[in-house]
Amino acid sequence: MEAPSMDTVYQAISALYDNPNANEKEKASLWLGDVQKSIHSWKISDQLLQEKKDEQSYYFAAQTMRSKVQHNLSELPPESLVSLRDSLIAHLENAAAGTSNAILTQLSLALADLALQMQTWQNCVSDLIKLFSTKNEFALLEILTVLPQEIDSPNLKLGENRREEIKNELRANSNLVCLFLKESIANSQNSQISLKIVKCMTSWIQVRAVNIDEVPQNAVIGFCLQVLRDHNSINLLHDAASDCICALLHCLEENNNNEDIERLLFDSIASLEESYHMAVAHEEEEKAVNYAKVFTELAETFLEKIVFCTASGRVHFAMRSLELALVCVGHHDYEVAEITFNLWYRLSEEVYQRDQQPLTDAFKPHIERLIEALARHCQLEPDNTKLPDEGDEFYEFRMKVMELIKDVVFMVGSSAVFRQMFAALQADCSWEHTEAALFIMQAVAKNILPDEEEYVPKVVEAILSMPAESHVAVRRTCILLLGELCEWVERHPACLQPCLHALLHALHHPSLAPAAAQALQSICKACRTQASAHVDTLVAAARTADTASQPLAGTAGATLLRALAAPHAAQPLLQLLHALLPPALALLQAHNGLQDNPDTVDDLFRLCIRYLQHIPVAFLSSGAAPSVLQCAALASRLDHREANSSVMKFLGDLLRCANDIPADATPEKQQIKSLADSALSQYGEQLTCALVEAAALHLHAYMLSEVGEVVLELMRWARAHGADWLRPALARLPRDTERAAAPTDNQCWQFHQYALRAEKCKEMTRLLLRKQQSGE
Repeated sequence: MEAPSMDTVYQAISALYDNPNANEKEKASLWLGDVQKSIHSWKISDQLLQEKKDEQSYYFAAQTMRSKVQHNLSELPPESLVSLRDSLIAHLENAAAGTSNAILTQLSLALADLALQMQTWQNCVSDLIKLFSTKNEFALLEILTVLPQEIDSPNLKLGENRREEIKNELRANSNLVCLFLKESIANSQNSQISLKIVKCMTSWIQVRAVNIDEVPQNAVIGFCLQVLRDHNSINLLHDAASDCICALLHCLEENNNNEDIERLLFDSIASLEESYHMAVAHEEEEKAVNYAKVFTELAETFLEKIVFCTASGRVHFAMRSLELALVCVGHHDYEVAEITFNLWYRLSEEVYQRDQQPLTDAFKPHIERLIEALARHCQLEPDNTKLPDEGDEFYEFRMKVMELIKDVVFMVGSSAVFRQMFAALQADCSWEHTEAALFIMQAVAKNILPDEEEYVPKVVEAILSMPAESHVAVRRTCILLLGELCEWVERHPACLQPCLHALLHALHHPSLAPAAAQALQSICKACRTQASAHVDTLVAAARTADTASQPLAGTAGATLLRALAAPHAAQPLLQLLHALLPPALALLQAHNGLQDNPDTVDDLFRLCIRYLQHIPVAFLSSGAAPSVLQCAALASRLDHREANSSVMKFLGDLLRCANDIPADATPEKQQIKSLADSALSQYGEQLTCALVEAAALHLHAYMLSEVGEVVLELMRWARAHGADWLRPALARLPRDTERAAAPTDNQCWQFHQYALRAEKCKEMTRLLLRKQQSGE
């Protein structure tokens, strides 16, 4: 587009924010989006920032400048970066005291991102402090806050070398920054400045730029502890102070620290228990959450040392942190209790791995108190007439409780928990108390020995004789508990028929039918040998489910897969695939087709996986495979977890057809291998290039394990056939010698050599992750 006039830009911004006509707003938004993408936006945003006519145009300019620096810095010649830096510094220096936080943040991000990408700007931290400390302290605090945060930003493609270089510079200047923050906190006149100072310190702690040994003298950390001791502190400052202390504790966990410093920090934080109780008494829920985070982080920081000392017969001084976490579990709000869950998961892992009974016994009282408190938190509201819906926050919480109890129950014993909850049922208690006890029993029921004869028979009898007028939540939990006791039912065949009849009856109740179908599936799976005697009951159950439009998905799915595997079905299924492929490919190859249609990608490759599993010869020889593989190469860069996973599973299955079928296999297997080999010889190099580029430039780190597995299989096939697809794939990666993300020839060579020797998926995944982080 041609450079628009400034008047036109102002008119479009005014239309975007002020025009009541939705169509005009949409037009303005699209046009301004095009302006931001154009090369002219550099000059336009700079002029808007100089003129500062109104808040809307000021923010648009700041946001545009930040976006351009983050994503399009390569549009500018390297020699112009100094003038861009000076211009941004001038805009920030001249930002008035009343400038909104949003605008200040955008400008600060722009300058920080420029500093990170501008390798020629040495000692940027000390330069910034010298430039801003006497002119605009508020702007300097914002810059120093976002600078460390942006180092690992996914929006910036920084190489590993540049990233480490910046972190070293931050460490070298941390004393200077801490001194500046100390002076700022001493002179702070309002809570807004104090909030900025605390957030700035948190950013520097999070990138490991602050020396742990200097923590006792750190004025900002002392201020944070002071804020937390005062339950009357304003909430925003209390939040920031708790985040800062949690970040510090996280660093402490990763270092082999001086024990005096560890004890000093522990005692300072443990002394906050009284402040927690004051916050609870004054119904300060947000502050209670903050204390729970701090106490939980404190316990996790020292957890390994606590367990090690306990295993050695000693008591670590931080053992009290588990008590502090349990105090938070006892809070009346389940969201506070949930904050501690990861701590108990980690504790159970540490104890389980050591497998020492005295160690397990040492933590048994903590887990008993935990489960007792969780049973209270799982109680439904007394006036609740409906079941908690799936996706409801409280429903999700109860599911997390169930998973947690399954993980920690070995420390107290499933039978003991079952017995404890059974005892609670004997009392004359409310329906919600009964349902919660049954829910906890459901969590441990699978671990109960099938020959248990003291409590389970009584529980099963009570479930089967439950009055129809019982609360629907109690009835549903009883049904699910019955399903979890399926192994016990299998060992006691006399109760199978009554259980099946009870579940069949529950299928008629819309609210109970899903639970009944789930329990029915569990019992039938466990009692296969006895099921034939109850075929009439099972047929009735299937008919009931079908009538209620709630088919048993597992049974239906198995029938469908058998149909797919039948030879006579191959031809019509292939006709279906040929009909589906052209419109699907056209949709995905359109502009933004992959990003706009991830569900289509997911469905297409799930379907192809089924074809490959059930009619592989017909599929691979049908002529559809080339189009599917071209689509797979295109879709490999799609940054969508489920869709990308389906693509990788399909490619993995195809490669295993080529790599894992032995020479002495059946003729049909040999034909499958030959067809797979033919497809890979034609498209293997294209796939390798696409996967390497996707891993380096497009995908999140957590998605690389499946990509690594496919790349490993591709290289395995290539080695067996005398090919090297990895070298050209690395050569085709984008190069930009003026930017920090450019790989060196040596880095590419090293990656190539290590990858050729990789034998396990984890090795390849680590290599891809390193390549992604270093820009290789």
